[in-house]
Amino acid sequence: NDIPNAACQLHALGPKIIVIKMGAEGAYLSFNNGAYYIPTFPVEKTIDPTGAGDSFAGGFMGYLARTGNQDFLKAVITGTAMASYCVENFGADSLLNVTLDDIDRRIAVIKERMYIMENA
Repeated sequence: NDIPNAACQLHALGPKIIVIKMGAEGAYLSFNNGAYYIPTFPVEKTIDPTGAGDSFAGGFMGYLARTGNQDFLKAVITGTAMASYCVENFGADSLLNVTLDDIDRRIAVIKERMYIMENA
Protein backbone atom coordinates (compact mmCIF):
# COMPACT_ATOMS: atom_id res chain seq x y z
CA ASN A 1 0.00 0.00 0.00
CA ASP A 2 3.01 2.32 0.46
CA ILE A 3 4.74 2.59 -2.91
CA PRO A 4 7.60 4.90 -1.78
CA ASN A 5 8.35 2.56 1.13
CA ALA A 6 8.28 -0.46 -1.20
CA ALA A 7 10.74 1.30 -3.49
CA CYS A 8 13.05 2.02 -0.53
CA GLN A 9 12.94 -1.64 0.49
CA LEU A 10 13.78 -2.68 -3.07
CA HIS A 11 16.68 -0.17 -3.19
CA ALA A 12 18.01 -1.71 0.04
CA LEU A 13 18.29 -5.03 -1.81
CA GLY A 14 20.62 -3.47 -4.38
CA PRO A 15 18.77 -2.13 -7.45
CA LYS A 16 19.59 1.50 -8.16
CA ILE A 17 16.59 2.13 -10.42
CA ILE A 18 13.07 1.07 -9.43
CA VAL A 19 10.03 1.26 -11.72
CA ILE A 20 6.74 0.22 -10.17
CA LYS A 21 3.85 -0.02 -12.63
CA MET A 22 0.57 0.75 -10.90
CA GLY A 23 -1.90 -0.12 -13.64
CA ALA A 24 -4.56 2.53 -14.17
CA GLU A 25 -2.91 4.64 -11.44
CA GLY A 26 0.26 5.23 -13.47
CA ALA A 27 3.85 4.42 -12.56
CA TYR A 28 6.39 5.26 -9.88
CA LEU A 29 10.09 5.76 -10.68
CA SER A 30 12.77 5.99 -8.01
CA PHE A 31 16.50 6.56 -8.64
CA ASN A 32 19.36 8.89 -7.65
CA ASN A 33 17.60 9.87 -4.39
CA GLY A 34 14.61 11.20 -6.32
CA ALA A 35 11.20 9.81 -7.11
CA TYR A 36 8.57 10.58 -9.69
CA TYR A 37 4.90 9.74 -9.97
CA ILE A 38 3.98 9.41 -13.63
CA PRO A 39 0.20 9.45 -14.14
CA THR A 40 -1.59 7.69 -16.96
CA PHE A 41 -2.71 9.59 -20.04
CA PRO A 42 -6.42 10.45 -19.67
CA VAL A 43 -8.02 8.30 -22.39
CA GLU A 44 -11.67 8.96 -23.20
CA LYS A 45 -12.70 5.33 -22.85
CA THR A 46 -10.77 2.24 -21.84
CA ILE A 47 -11.82 -0.61 -24.11
CA ASP A 48 -9.37 -3.36 -23.11
CA PRO A 49 -6.42 -3.10 -20.70
CA THR A 50 -4.98 -6.41 -21.90
CA GLY A 51 -1.42 -5.82 -23.06
CA ALA A 52 -1.03 -2.38 -21.47
CA GLY A 53 1.87 -3.59 -19.33
CA ASP A 54 3.57 -5.11 -22.36
CA SER A 55 3.02 -1.88 -24.31
CA PHE A 56 4.48 0.06 -21.39
CA ALA A 57 7.56 -2.19 -21.36
CA GLY A 58 7.92 -1.93 -25.13
CA GLY A 59 7.72 1.86 -25.04
CA PHE A 60 10.15 2.00 -22.11
CA MET A 61 12.75 -0.27 -23.71
CA GLY A 62 12.12 1.15 -27.18
CA TYR A 63 12.90 4.66 -25.91
CA LEU A 64 16.15 3.51 -24.31
CA ALA A 65 17.17 1.59 -27.46
CA ARG A 66 16.19 4.38 -29.88
CA THR A 67 17.95 7.18 -28.00
CA GLY A 68 20.92 5.26 -26.64
CA ASN A 69 20.79 7.21 -23.38
CA GLN A 70 19.69 6.23 -19.91
CA ASP A 71 17.02 8.83 -19.27
CA PHE A 72 14.76 6.54 -17.28
CA LEU A 73 12.21 9.26 -16.58
CA LYS A 74 11.64 9.86 -20.29
CA ALA A 75 11.57 6.11 -20.84
CA VAL A 76 8.81 5.65 -18.23
CA ILE A 77 6.82 8.54 -19.69
CA THR A 78 7.17 7.05 -23.19
CA GLY A 79 6.07 3.65 -21.92
CA THR A 80 3.07 5.28 -20.26
CA ALA A 81 2.12 7.00 -23.53
CA MET A 82 2.35 3.72 -25.44
CA ALA A 83 0.19 1.92 -22.88
CA SER A 84 -2.46 4.62 -23.29
CA TYR A 85 -2.86 3.69 -26.96
CA CYS A 86 -3.12 0.00 -26.13
CA VAL A 87 -6.13 0.37 -23.81
CA GLU A 88 -8.16 2.30 -26.39
CA ASN A 89 -8.92 -0.78 -28.50
CA PHE A 90 -8.66 -4.56 -28.61
CA GLY A 91 -5.30 -6.15 -29.31
CA ALA A 92 -2.70 -4.12 -31.18
CA ASP A 93 -5.22 -2.30 -33.40
CA SER A 94 -4.75 1.11 -31.80
CA LEU A 95 -0.95 0.82 -31.88
CA LEU A 96 -0.65 0.10 -35.59
CA ASN A 97 -0.95 3.68 -36.83
CA VAL A 98 0.68 5.60 -33.98
CA THR A 99 3.38 8.06 -35.10
CA LEU A 100 6.21 9.64 -33.12
CA ASP A 101 4.28 12.93 -33.26
CA ASP A 102 1.25 11.19 -31.71
CA ILE A 103 3.42 9.82 -28.92
CA ASP A 104 5.09 13.20 -28.36
CA ARG A 105 1.68 14.87 -27.91
CA ARG A 106 0.70 12.35 -25.24
CA ILE A 107 4.10 12.67 -23.58
CA ALA A 108 3.53 16.43 -23.26
CA VAL A 109 0.19 15.87 -21.50
CA ILE A 110 1.68 13.27 -19.15
CA LYS A 111 4.55 15.62 -18.25
CA GLU A 112 2.06 18.37 -17.36
CA ARG A 113 0.25 15.99 -15.00
CA MET A 114 3.25 14.41 -13.22
CA TYR A 115 4.97 15.46 -10.07
CA ILE A 116 8.33 14.97 -8.39
CA MET A 117 8.60 13.53 -4.89
CA GLU A 118 11.58 14.93 -2.99
CA ASN A 119 14.17 12.74 -1.24
CA ALA A 120 12.50 9.45 -2.04
